[in-house]
Amino acid sequence: MCRGRMRCSATGMAEPRHPGWAIAAAASAREGWLFRPQGRGQEGLDCLGLVLMASAEAGIRLSVPRLPMMGHSRPEVFRRMRELGLREVRLGMAMPGDVLLAFPATRQAHLGIRTDIGFVEANARLRRVVVRPWLDGAGWHSAWRLCWERD
Repeated sequence: MCRGRMRCSATGMAEPRHPGWAIAAAASAREGWLFRPQGRGQEGLDCLGLVLMASAEAGIRLSVPRLPMMGHSRPEVFRRMRELGLREVRLGMAMPGDVLLAFPATRQAHLGIRTDIGFVEANARLRRVVVRPWLDGAGWHSAWRLCWERD
């Protein structure tokens, strides 16, 4: 269910007042936080925990059970994303605050958050939350919009 409406500037980028900018800023502010499997707070975050915390800070509460991001088929992951009220958008149209979805291994999903110049992710290999350049979305499967719609 959408709680706000997005406005686009002449360049096609979302204006800073739409919720995506707040989500991206909240995620970026977690850079350097520790990675922790099933992490949902200051003790550490996993990729889902990062999305939940950044969304909550932007005023968007998502109710998600404490599930690992492993062991789910792609169709099940897509279904769960839709059940949360997210809708898929073309990866090339991803805007700040959009949730990015990747499948780094069989039956394993990974999430990130798009920023204006890249993305933020809780990286298990690096054991921390990192900000990375966009590089045309390389490595990401799809993008999902949380709560706003185009006019």
